[in-house]
Amino acid sequence: MRDLGVNASPTIVVAKKYLITPETAGDLGFMFDVVDFLVEKIKSDREMEETTAVNEISP
Repeated sequence: MRDLGVNASPTIVVAKKYLITPETAGDLGFMFDVVDFLVEKIKSDREMEETTAVNEISP
């Protein structure tokens, strides 16, 4: 947890890249909204990367 920068509770880490706390989310009640947004963003980015890779290979 120290390696990820977690030093308070509650803290949620998404994809070892985004650290969400009540302060970064704006409020404790928004934490899961931020997590949901980031998960969807990561999924979308990965799908786009896969599509781009396939299009670069295909003629």
